[in-house]
Parts: sequence; C-alpha cells; structure tokens
Amino acid sequence: MAAFYNIIEYITIASTGNVTDFGDLTLARQTMAAGSNGTRGVWGGGRHAADTDNDVIDYVNIASTGNASDFGNLASDTFEVHACSDNTKTVFVGGSISGTPINVLQYINTASTGNAADFGDLLATTYYCVGMSNGTRGIGGGGYTGSTVNVIQFWVMASLGNASDFGDLSVAKSEMGGGATGD
Repeated sequence: MAAFYNIIEYITIASTGNVTDFGDLTLARQTMAAGSNGTRGVWGGGRHAADTDNDVIDYVNIASTGNASDFGNLASDTFEVHACSDNTKTVFVGGSISGTPINVLQYINTASTGNAADFGDLLATTYYCVGMSNGTRGIGGGGYTGSTVNVIQFWVMASLGNASDFGDLSVAKSEMGGGATGD
C-alpha cells in the first residue's frame, strides 16, 4: 500500500548535511507537483488516500520554517501532475483525473493566493510528464498516455497559450525528474 505524507523537509544547499524539518503540508498526499518563485514554495494536486485525488494547492514562505497554508485549488482533482515555475507563475503540467490523462496546462501567480486558471493545452493528454523551466520557456518531456511517450513540448511562460512541439527524447520515458536554471 502506498504511503501518504504531509512532511516538508529542507536542506541548506550551501553546506552538506541531512534534511531538517520545515513543517507540514495541509494534507498528507503523494504524486503532487511542486514549484517556486524563489520566495514561495507551492504544491498542488496529488493523491491523499487510496484512489482519492485532490485539487489542493499549499504554499510556504521559503525564508522561514513553518506549516504550509492554503493557497487555493487546481481546476479539478488532479494527480500524477508535474509543474514548472518562473519568477511569476507556476504552471501545472498535465496529470490525471481518476486515472484518465488530461491535456491541461493550468497556472497560478505564485506571489498571490488564488485558484489555478487555464494556461492552455498540451499536445496530447499525458501524465507523469516532467516539467521544467529556464524562466522563459516551460518544457514538458515524456509522460504516459496509455504507453510511455518521447515527445518534448514547450510553452512561453510569460504568455498564455498551448504547447508546441520542441523535439523528441532519445527513448520514450515517464516519471522523470527535472531541473532548470534560474532567470
């Protein structure tokens, strides 16, 4: 049986060492998306009990430890979702609703609380699609649509719109980790 956690931990990147307790999320869950604008950290969606997806978005102020607070909600109960951020927005990439892949890009303005709004659409329905951003473009790579895919797609973070084709991964993959450079 899968485990569900509400624990937030952190490390100080400038020095080596073990994790330290930061606080707790508002809801224990798994397979949620995370993003940050450098000041706030946000988490959205996920599964909080066996076969129970959620639309919760939490946030913390990164400079001080403490429990997460309610930010707002995603457009629907979504899990297996990924995210990417720039200094203004966090974009939630795909995911699934009750096991059915979706093609939705939705976003929040990370600096202010509120519900997610429609950003645009992915090229196809997908979940477990990795999300990352360099501050200018958001990228979604791979994922699962009934089988794993090798598609890489992108969108411009500063404006709303649908994803466009970027290229292909060397092999079809899902459930990858991502990274990006800052602005």
